[in-house]
Parts: sequence; structure tokens; C-alpha cells
Amino acid sequence: MRLLIGVLVGLISLSGCIIAPSQTVRVPSTLPVSITPLPFDPVARVVATLTDTGGEYDPVKGFPAQPSTVPCKLPMYTPPHSDGTSGSDIPATCVTSVLIDATTWIVRFTQTWNPSDFSYVGDSGHGPFQHTWEFTIDREGQVRARRHFGQFPPQYVHTPFS
Repeated sequence: MRLLIGVLVGLISLSGCIIAPSQTVRVPSTLPVSITPLPFDPVARVVATLTDTGGEYDPVKGFPAQPSTVPCKLPMYTPPHSDGTSGSDIPATCVTSVLIDATTWIVRFTQTWNPSDFSYVGDSGHGPFQHTWEFTIDREGQVRARRHFGQFPPQYVHTPFS
């Protein structure tokens, strides 16, 4: 009997927590979002500075023009074949990314490939290989620093000297 009385008291207490049908709770359909547009396109700004055809940063020109990840093929020189063609492509993933801090933008172009498809003498490691080209841009849109790092990229295999 005491148990039954305890259950009834508990149910009556809980009924006070239930919202009556006449009451409504307003939930905003969208939350306000504040996005400050960039004063320039950092990826386009980097690509525009790459005027040295065949230079060490030339492979960046083949990456997505906006931050994204796409499947891609990395060109690699091979000796001419009997049919007159040369070169081969290595399947890969190409990523363009932009990191923003208080004063600079970091634009990165990263390619990832299977080392069984290509590895250079001295490259070691397990799992996918990567190479990244990185550019630091200031508030005015000027490229202030550039570097690249990671495994030796297939695009750096050049035609043999004659």
C-alpha cells in the first residue's frame, strides 16, 4: 500500500513538469551566423605567384582551386616507350586547405599516394606517403613564406640529362 501511495505521489509530481498543450516553446529555425569574407582568395593569390614553370612549386597548379579533397593523378617521368609515349600517372588524393589565424593564412596543397606505386631511394615509412607545399600569406595578401616537406614527390622525377 505504501508503495502504491509513493507511486501515485511521484506521478502527480511529474505531471507538474509536463508542458500543457496550450504552452509553446519557441526554437529558432536558424541560428545567427557571422562570417567575415576574406579580403582576397588566398588559394588564387598563391597560384598567381607561381610563375616559374617547372620549378619546385609548379605541381601546386594541378590542385583544386578551392579548399577540397579530390582524387588526382600525379605525373611521373618514365623513359620513352616503344610507341613514343613517356610518363605515367600515379593515383593519389590531392587536398587544398586554408588555415586561418589572427594575422595570416596558411595555404596547403597536400598529395597522398601509395608507396607501392612510387617511392624514391631513401624514402621509408609505412602507410600512405605525402608531400605538402605550404604558403603563408599576410593580411595584405602577400606570400611571405613558402616551404615544402614530406616524401619525395613523383613530379620531381625529371628527364635524364643527355
